[in-house]
Amino acid sequence: MIQASAPHAAVFAQAGLAPGAEFVRPFAGWLVRDEAAAEEIGTMSEIAGGGQSALRAVRPDAFEAMPPALYVYRQTTPQGAHIGIVCDVTPEAFLDGRVRGHESVQPSRVHGLARYLATMPQRVELVSTLHRSGPLVRAALALAPELPPDRDLVGPDGARHMVWRIPQGAQTDDLCRDLGTGTHYIADGHHRVAASLEVWAGSGRDSSRGVLCVVYPLDGLRLGNKCTALRALAKTVHDGTLDFDAPADDVAGALSALSGFDDSAVQRFAMRALGDPDAFPVAELAKLAPLSGARTLNAQAEAWRPWRSYAAVLLSGSQEGAMRPGARRTASAHY
Repeated sequence: MIQASAPHAAVFAQAGLAPGAEFVRPFAGWLVRDEAAAEEIGTMSEIAGGGQSALRAVRPDAFEAMPPALYVYRQTTPQGAHIGIVCDVTPEAFLDGRVRGHESVQPSRVHGLARYLATMPQRVELVSTLHRSGPLVRAALALAPELPPDRDLVGPDGARHMVWRIPQGAQTDDLCRDLGTGTHYIADGHHRVAASLEVWAGSGRDSSRGVLCVVYPLDGLRLGNKCTALRALAKTVHDGTLDFDAPADDVAGALSALSGFDDSAVQRFAMRALGDPDAFPVAELAKLAPLSGARTLNAQAEAWRPWRSYAAVLLSGSQEGAMRPGARRTASAHY
């Protein structure tokens, strides 16, 4: 629906932005043409529960080049409607804590995606972030649906996509400042962020190379269980009621009280993020061995204490996320 154009340096020189001067910025991009909608747009995968991200080259004739701007983007599916602001976010923001992630990434997948981004026009989905919106952002999201959209298209999967362009000027400057206050939390796109940062580092850390994001309000996004849990987690971190430096048992206990965190989610978090060598997401693992059942598997796992997390990795058939006992991942180890 919306794609970033290249080269980024020329875009932001045209926009009058000094490298690194802004956290959230307008961008020059491409809007899909009406006649190309059937082939070029689809549901954002982990936002509305659709398919997987497609790595495809951009067909220039399918898009209309647009000057620097921000966009209000609304997607409507049977699961609900989601509305946010599409913007460019500086790479530095993902490294200094202004944008935070919650998932580890697979290095091989990151390197492959980085190679693609470095050699092909960008044709991947937007990174989705959650943010506690200020008054200007809330006003923009409330006003846009009352105005004629720049694009109003229905994709082949039946999802409706509406876009309103906010041209560069005083309004976009104010919105960027509003979006730049507080912390953003990645809801979907950890591998895309990591790959973009790898390309950025390889380019000599050119700050004009940003990450295209759609920012959704924390209090207005209605998603599935995964993002319900993420939203609850983001709020507790933002409010200071959850301390990740506390003992692992205390963190796990706090997570258990959050909406969307069942026992398997807590155990996975403890294993992959807190470095708990004895975490064991039995309900999830039981689905991989239905003949055993959760009760039988849990009984068998008693003999594996205090190293059940390693057994969990082996049972899941993946070495991704394997960690040495007691080693916590740091913020710099994931996006």
